Amino acid sequence: MTRLARFTAIAAALTLSLTGAGSALAYPGQGSERGVFNATKQTTSKIAKALDLDPRCIRVRQAKAYAAWAWVGPTYRMGCDHQLDDALIMVKGNDKVWRDSGISGDNVYSCELLERNMMLYVEDQPQRIQKLTRQAYRDFKVAGYCEMP
Repeated sequence: MTRLARFTAIAAALTLSLTGAGSALAYPGQGSERGVFNATKQTTSKIAKALDLDPRCIRVRQAKAYAAWAWVGPTYRMGCDHQLDDALIMVKGNDKVWRDSGISGDNVYSCELLERNMMLYVEDQPQRIQKLTRQAYRDFKVAGYCEMP
């Protein structure tokens, strides 16, 4: 490997690592975080349809422990005329339809409020669903979508 090729390879690797690190710090929900995974294009499309948005205008991450819970945030992309004002939490019902849980804004970013609202959402559900929901909350917390006061 020539000296120029080696320098180019090192510069490219450094640029990629800095770009990835900078973007993860700048906006929660970018890349793959611990506790969550990127939603499939099909899931993203279904959620976008439920929110009446273009799929490319939202970022969707699902909880690893219970994929029926999804964190949805704006992408702030050019050309997205209709954007989310803030992140929100979507939940998939037994009928396989994604619904807005009503958890958004400060309720997403405060761990205390996020946990309380997620548990209130499933308070009438069987114990198994409540347990999975608590695990989904922990996944969102580990991913950094909420902060302790």
